[in-house]
Amino acid sequence: MSSVPIQFVVWIKYINSSCTTSPTIVGDLPLDACIVANKDLTTRIVANESCSPSERISDIVILSFTSLVSSILTQLNSSKWYKNITWIPPT
Repeated sequence: MSSVPIQFVVWIKYINSSCTTSPTIVGDLPLDACIVANKDLTTRIVANESCSPSERISDIVILSFTSLVSSILTQLNSSKWYKNITWIPPT
């Protein structure tokens, strides 16, 4: 069985921030997780703020191929924001 990585770029955008510390980016899947080919996958990308609460995250920008779609930005708690992402394999 062969494998093909699903790769995408994640950029965390702040509102009027002077913060110089990058946020921590995590997800629900473990690193190097295996997923089933030809099956939809839904998970989330979570950004944990590293600065003061006044320097809040305004977006999690995901650059990828067209079969990966993302939800709106949602606040999980005072320092964490997330987006659900769904990969729908091409038919």
